[in-house]
Amino acid sequence: GCYDDDLIRRSRNKGKKHPIQPLHERVLSLLACRHVDDVLVGAPWSVCQELLTSLNVAVVVAGRTNPYSGAADTSDIRNPGGLGDPFARPRAMGQLALVESECGLTLEVMADRILRNVGKYTARHEVKSCQETKYHMSKTFVPEA
Repeated sequence: GCYDDDLIRRSRNKGKKHPIQPLHERVLSLLACRHVDDVLVGAPWSVCQELLTSLNVAVVVAGRTNPYSGAADTSDIRNPGGLGDPFARPRAMGQLALVESECGLTLEVMADRILRNVGKYTARHEVKSCQETKYHMSKTFVPEA
């Protein structure tokens, strides 16, 4: 599932700069992954029984780097949105599967990369924007023969 923008802001307490991509771009990015068959757009924070039943979900998968994927007691996890454990129901039902990952790429790492390179991105965009403006200003009507 892919959370909507407001839910991400509340769950991460990141403010207006997050999420980095709008909802539809995040969904398209997920669908581009070879292991993804379908994406639930605007997924709820907590995986509830209704969701499991209506979508016929047998297993809920979470990476071990997810702070909620571990022990059932998540009271010590910093959760500024006060939204609770999103995996409480599948964990209680024995439907939560944890996967290992050798990849250290997390949302925080990607956000740091973007913030470190924002100057380069802005400069590149400015050059392209100037080129596009120049092109539009120099365009003339060419009558067909």
